[in-house]
Amino acid sequence: MKAILELKQESNPVKDYIYPFLITSLAAFLGLFSVKYQKYIDAQKEKLEVANNWVVSFQGAFEGLISIKRTYKGKLSDDPLQRTSAVQEIIHSATKIDLDLGGLSFLVPEKSDTEALEDKWRSLPRINSMKKNYNFLIEVWGKRNLHAAIIIPKIIKVHAENGVADMSYPKIIECVGQEEFLPYMDLTEYAIKMTDDLLIEIYDFVSNFEKSAKECIDIFRVRSYGQILTYKNENAEVKDCLEKSPALDYAHLSQLFNVPEEHLRAKYHTGYEDLVYVEPEVKDPIEENIHNFKERERLKKKHRKWW
Repeated sequence: MKAILELKQESNPVKDYIYPFLITSLAAFLGLFSVKYQKYIDAQKEKLEVANNWVVSFQGAFEGLISIKRTYKGKLSDDPLQRTSAVQEIIHSATKIDLDLGGLSFLVPEKSDTEALEDKWRSLPRINSMKKNYNFLIEVWGKRNLHAAIIIPKIIKVHAENGVADMSYPKIIECVGQEEFLPYMDLTEYAIKMTDDLLIEIYDFVSNFEKSAKECIDIFRVRSYGQILTYKNENAEVKDCLEKSPALDYAHLSQLFNVPEEHLRAKYHTGYEDLVYVEPEVKDPIEENIHNFKERERLKKKHRKWW
């Protein structure tokens, strides 16, 4: 009996209690860590997908507006009558954009982050205005096409030998009347002006949104899933379309509409008047590589503490 009792192992608190507790706690911690990390990765993937949806949608919008402007590029003067006559009914594939702005909420910076607050493509109101203005512009082009389908055949029917572009204002009014032609001219001027300005705004967005989105998306941990898309178009014809059309003769249009010139300027004001397309500078390849390397390291450091 004594020998049996001597064989009985003595109780060891560290081995019996502390080790199992530590092992269980470590397993629980690793499990929570894994779940939290996976949620973080899923969130980055979702943000990446949302960002790319916006870039792809506005890339399509840009190309659609380019196809519209190509039809009258180089054909416009400052004369409102000539401009209305030069822009015919336009067949295009541009469609409205139906994306939820709330999906971009991850872009909104902290109020204390003054540098990020100055980043225009982290401003949801600006992105929302671009979307709304574009969608309204597509409606305007569609409405103008409906007017053109009615007005142009009427004019051609009476003055087929001269063509529409060479006709005087009185002759056009004889065919369709002021009440029909002036709204048509009004739609034309709005469409020309907004198309010019939105092309520059949208091109800026699809070209530079990637930089803004990288500040908010940990692209290094989801690079196997995809990258933030960007858009560059070196086509000379596209660059020509980014140049604004000749300025309208508001004094002449004021006489035709019998309203003050200031009223018309305010009516066609888009808010994008200061935008001008500037050809990007050609950078030294070595300097550009150094800059890109520094940017990558800065972003890696920024997203390092993901928890």
